[in-house]
Amino acid sequence: MQSNIALYLATNKRLKPTMKIVDYFGWTSLFDGIYAIDKYEDAPFSNKASMIDALIKMELIERESCVYIGDRIEDHEASLANGIEAILVKW
Repeated sequence: MQSNIALYLATNKRLKPTMKIVDYFGWTSLFDGIYAIDKYEDAPFSNKASMIDALIKMELIERESCVYIGDRIEDHEASLANGIEAILVKW
């Protein structure tokens, strides 16, 4: 099924273990992009809020049309800092 919804992963984990997890579960093709705290070795993100801001700008995402789904209070705070909706989940 095709949709016009883009799906990105933004995590405070490092990129290498994140990719191992995503690859292990066969999820790589589900994401349009993956952002990790050290995605750019020469300029790692200082926190999740700055990472989400960069993701939104680099991927040309309209803040009014995106939702961040997370499982920690820091995820909610990062979404608030970026003016986007958030959904918090409990695993």
